[in-house]
Amino acid sequence: MKKYFILIFILFTLFAFNTANSIKDESLEKYKNTKTKEAYSKYKATYNTHKEFANIVFNTLIHRDDIISAFEQKNRELLKNILLHDYMELKKFNVKQLHFHLKNNISFLRMHRPEKYGDDLTNVRPTVAYVNRYKKPIDGFEEGKIFNGFRYVFPLFNKKNIHIGSVEISFSALLFIKEFYKNYNMKCNLFIKKDVVKAKLFKSEKSNYEDSLFKNYYQQKSIVEYINKNNLNSIKLDKNIFEIVNKKLSKNKNFSVFNNDKLITFLFLKNPITKKNIAFFTISVNDNYKNEQERQMFIILILVLTIFLIIIIVLYRSLKSNEKIKIDLKEKEQKNKQLKDLSKKLKDNLQKYSDHIIYSKTDLNGDIIEVSDAFCKISEYSREELLGQKHSIIRNKNMSEDIYKNMWELLLNNKTWKGEIQNISKNGNIYWISSTIYAEFNSSGQKTGYIAIAHNITNTKKVEYQHNRLMQTDKLVAMGEMITNISHQWRQPLSIISTSATGILMQSEMENINKEFLTKACKAINQNTQLLSKTIDEFRNYTNDDQIIEKAELKDIIEKFKNLINYSLEAEKIEFIANIEDDLVIECSKNNLIQCFINFFNNSKDAFILKQIDYKLFIIKAYKEDEKIIITIQDNAQGIDEKIINKIFEPYFTTKHQSQGTGLGLHMCYKLITDNMQGSIEVENKRYEYNEKIYTGAYFKIIL
Repeated sequence: MKKYFILIFILFTLFAFNTANSIKDESLEKYKNTKTKEAYSKYKATYNTHKEFANIVFNTLIHRDDIISAFEQKNRELLKNILLHDYMELKKFNVKQLHFHLKNNISFLRMHRPEKYGDDLTNVRPTVAYVNRYKKPIDGFEEGKIFNGFRYVFPLFNKKNIHIGSVEISFSALLFIKEFYKNYNMKCNLFIKKDVVKAKLFKSEKSNYEDSLFKNYYQQKSIVEYINKNNLNSIKLDKNIFEIVNKKLSKNKNFSVFNNDKLITFLFLKNPITKKNIAFFTISVNDNYKNEQERQMFIILILVLTIFLIIIIVLYRSLKSNEKIKIDLKEKEQKNKQLKDLSKKLKDNLQKYSDHIIYSKTDLNGDIIEVSDAFCKISEYSREELLGQKHSIIRNKNMSEDIYKNMWELLLNNKTWKGEIQNISKNGNIYWISSTIYAEFNSSGQKTGYIAIAHNITNTKKVEYQHNRLMQTDKLVAMGEMITNISHQWRQPLSIISTSATGILMQSEMENINKEFLTKACKAINQNTQLLSKTIDEFRNYTNDDQIIEKAELKDIIEKFKNLINYSLEAEKIEFIANIEDDLVIECSKNNLIQCFINFFNNSKDAFILKQIDYKLFIIKAYKEDEKIIITIQDNAQGIDEKIINKIFEPYFTTKHQSQGTGLGLHMCYKLITDNMQGSIEVENKRYEYNEKIYTGAYFKIIL
């Protein structure tokens, strides 16, 4: 009889394992399908945001009479000049391309590459051919002769509503990858079919691609560099997963796979005309759902087998002894107690969620029907005071109505809204939250209300405010130094003017005015008056807050910089050496760049004083190398401590007392050069020879 019970247990174990495994696989498949849809929904939300922006750009900046007229006249230079400022502004909003095409699909003007035009786009750009043929806008992902990207193509008509061509506004795939990481903390990559790239790209642009781990697909080098630079490698597949992925790729349908503790989603990008898949995104997120399911399956399986084993044992031993039955009942009681303990832990966890997450739920009318304890705590209202109210009970009237208008437009269209909101509590305390709001649906797909999940960012906002104040402090300190410079630079011209005027007055009183002396004195007064005016103009230009981005001669910028520090050079006996090649033109905010040079100079000046250097050198050079402009700045103040040299560009890092510096000077220089001017900056301690003597000092190298 004992053998029969053992055989039954083995058969039930096999049945339970197969059943549990089948349920687990079905659950994982449903979960992956859900996550695939969620990833696609986020992709579409990002895509539609850029589509709306492209429509705004077209309707407000492109569809203007002066642009239509220049394009209709086929005046490429005029069209480029009209658009240049707007295009530079659009680049700040991540617009990659602004491309005009004639109605026969010939490229007329690429603002990103104005030297490339006149090529026929009919066969390589189906979207352009479609818009010029049907005179209707179209959008989608497409490979071009220079770049791939998300393209929004619009037809162009003249005042008589006659079709004259088309225009394209596009965003790079790299932008989507950056925004997915920023908005959703998802690591992405892009893979493009090799045959699509080879068929369309200019030969000169093919070096922008490289082979990927998928043999029929390329990777874009700029995306690979960004991923490697920011440690965002999104896809590393085990061998068995790699084989599964390759099979699924041939089906050209969106899917997700688990790879260790990550969920990787593959979203295919279709050509908007042919509807064929030409590329795909991989989106990787940390996800322990599979491991958790396997763990739960194992726990449930063990629990079921344990219960079944108990039943068998109970049945077996019930035949022998009633005492054994009592023992089994006691074991069941212990199991029940464990279940109660688990239930209590679950309730405790739910309470912790309510304590720490700012959560609220409303009905379709916006009336609050549920709030977390954290919501009550930060708003300083009780749950009873909040239920049935609208969120306007905590709204700060200083917030723009446009924010809430945009929010409701998205929510009414079943889209997710994300943003930062400033609220005011019951007791008048102002606080900031970063909130995500989305619609809630029941099992029948009917919208039932809205859910808002937020976290407190008040401290972050305070830090940002303090940071901006410190930046302004640095600017005011620099202005104070400039005023000191100006006051000293004015002394000599004022002395000359005073002397000349006194001489004229004395000769006038003696009625013995010398004509030659009068002429020289008047010329001296005029020249020095103009010198004073020039000094004021330079200071006014320096203090002007307009951050105008323009092309400027580097030699002129260096000269203005030297004029602003002349007094410090004379007072501190610093030898200023400038070796600037002619015709070096850069695109920048002149004021910001001058401020950057002043920060470098002030650091050298402080180092001279600290280390008691007698003979002081400040050397600035600029030259062109490999199509790059190189600016080097060095002194002879014995260099920077090697222990801190790698930290000097970090915000708030300073070796000075807090009353002497904020630690933002070199950080501001770093941000200006790397972010605003897309350049790079290096620093090292360097030995060099000057006038047959060897000196050591800090050496900064700026590459633009």
